[in-house]
Amino acid sequence: MKILIVYAHPEASSFNHALKEQAVNVLKNASHEIKLSDLYAIHFNPVAGWDDFKEIDSTLPHQYGVVQRDAYLKNLLSDDIKREQEKLSWCDAVIFQFPLWWFGLPAILKGWFDRLFATAYAYDKDKMFSAGLLQPIQAMLSVTTQSPSSTYQADGRHGDMNQYLHPIHHTLRFAGIKILQPFVAYGVMNITDVERKQYLVSYEKHLSEQF
Repeated sequence: MKILIVYAHPEASSFNHALKEQAVNVLKNASHEIKLSDLYAIHFNPVAGWDDFKEIDSTLPHQYGVVQRDAYLKNLLSDDIKREQEKLSWCDAVIFQFPLWWFGLPAILKGWFDRLFATAYAYDKDKMFSAGLLQPIQAMLSVTTQSPSSTYQADGRHGDMNQYLHPIHHTLRFAGIKILQPFVAYGVMNITDVERKQYLVSYEKHLSEQF
C-alpha cells in the first residue's frame, strides 16, 4: 500500500514527532511504501490567496473558489500546491499527524486543506461524498491533546472528542475519502516516559489493524 503521512508539528522532540516516526517505521517494516509531507519542514504556506495561481482569468468572478477551480483545470496552480496534490493523488491512504490546538487543526494543516482541496480536484458539482473525486483514498487521524482523556468524554469539560474530529472527517468524506479509525493520545504533555512508551506500543497495534 502507498501511504502518505501529513505531519503538522514544529518540534522534533514532541510526541507528535515520535508518533510520526513510529508510523514510518511500522509501516515500512510491513512493506508499505511511504511518502512524508512535513509541513513545517517545507515551510508550507497555509494562507489561501491570489498567489496560489500562476495566472488569473480576468473574466471570472473574483472569488477564490471559482479561480481555484479554473486554475486547477488549466494547470495553473502554484508549484507548492501541485506538489502536495501529486503526493495525495499518489497514495492509497493518508495519515494526518497533528496536535489538537484550540480544539481544531493547526493553522498550517487547515491551510493545507484550504489550498489543496480545489473544486474539480477533490470534488465538483454532483461529485461529492460517495461520488467524491478523491476516492478510493483512505484516511486516518492521529491526534494528540494536552488535556487528559477524562476531559474529552461526553460529561467532561471539553465534551466528546468526536465533536472535534467530526468536521475533519466530514471534510474528508465530502471529497470521497474513506475514514479509518482515529488514534488519540491524550494528555501527552504530562505523561511519564512509561506512558509514552505504552502509547507508542498501542499505536503500533492500531496501525497494524488499520493497514
